[in-house]
Amino acid sequence: MELMESEDVKTYKDMIQNNIDNFKKLHTIQAIKFSYDAKELAKLFLTEDVDAITANLGDGRSVSWYAEPSIVTAYGLNINPNKNGLYDSSISTNCKCFPDITVGIKSLSNNGLDLMQSGFKGRGFKGITKDQKYNALVSSIMLCDYHIICDIIDSPKMIYCTPLSSLQITYLIYTGVFTSLSLQRNAYYNMFFGNNLNTLDAQNFFYHYKGIPL
Repeated sequence: MELMESEDVKTYKDMIQNNIDNFKKLHTIQAIKFSYDAKELAKLFLTEDVDAITANLGDGRSVSWYAEPSIVTAYGLNINPNKNGLYDSSISTNCKCFPDITVGIKSLSNNGLDLMQSGFKGRGFKGITKDQKYNALVSSIMLCDYHIICDIIDSPKMIYCTPLSSLQITYLIYTGVFTSLSLQRNAYYNMFFGNNLNTLDAQNFFYHYKGIPL
């Protein structure tokens, strides 16, 4: 027989949910979508090989070179000129007492979304536990106050950008909702926004950015 939840426990859970709902209200940032004309880009690169240009625009390794400037302009950010810096862009607080707000830009590609700092990958570390991997993930996320996830799976036809607070990401890890070191597209949108991409797009969740600042 299932025991009924006490009134105190129910109230406690409701208070937690209220905090989560209020957090979303305080930290909601406009999601955007934009596209590139692959044929026009091919002309700029003095080639008629549109397929090659399209393939490059779908490669997560090249996002920092072509999509970051568009995202930075759309959101009015300050780009970090150091491509190997700890963050990609920032928002000036104009206050000597508080540091600038840092923003990271990460790609969601056919390989999924991986928020872990690149230095932790590809080194052949041995004997690393799952908990240590999650510690590496959290320590990577905490370097920036916000992360803008750049979905390039349909690039250049359409690119979708969704800003997230690092607090939101780490909370989901802490509570056991974020249970994978990387996320595929459907899992990502459902976890953070409660629906799949097509439904969100149909609900006008994304502002269609066409070069006019938000």
